[in-house]
Amino acid sequence: MNLRHSQNRDSESIEHGFTLIEILVVVALIGIISSVIVLSIDLLRNDEDLRKESQRIISLLKIAQDEAVIQSKDLGINLELHGYHFVEFEPFLNQWNKIQNDNLLGSYQLSKNYEFELFIEGTEINLSSPEEREVKREAFDMFTPAQNAPHIMILSSGYSSPFEIIISSYPENKNLKIQGLPDGSFEINNEII
Repeated sequence: MNLRHSQNRDSESIEHGFTLIEILVVVALIGIISSVIVLSIDLLRNDEDLRKESQRIISLLKIAQDEAVIQSKDLGINLELHGYHFVEFEPFLNQWNKIQNDNLLGSYQLSKNYEFELFIEGTEINLSSPEEREVKREAFDMFTPAQNAPHIMILSSGYSSPFEIIISSYPENKNLKIQGLPDGSFEINNEII
């Protein structure tokens, strides 16, 4: 009778314990689930950064609109592939000049993970560096804008030229579209495409 009792006790202890394989499977599952969570949090942060960049541009465009109305001068913004800068029109010199020494309406560079695309009236605008554009410029090209002429004009009346800016994040390949309407208002595509 003692022999049976000891066998039952041994089989009970085996049933209540975990094998090494079961523990390894649980640890592997916890690792996989935690890595998925970390990656999804990182993707959500990138979406939030993309929205912050778009809000920044819209805020600066609204400030530029206010400045244009208050100072009765035409302003504009030039986009580059990874940044932008504001310009103002000097009527006595009949030229556009880059705004200097202004913390808000100065130049701004995006992080390397972001790029701009610009569409005006449905046509994509070449946002390569000014040096690259100068090389591509033909000698008698009447349709190439003057130096520093803005891609987007902000008139002293508060109106601005219509546009679409697409901000893309890499390597996630996510995009966000900003639309500038002729009445001077702006829209952000609510859906990240």
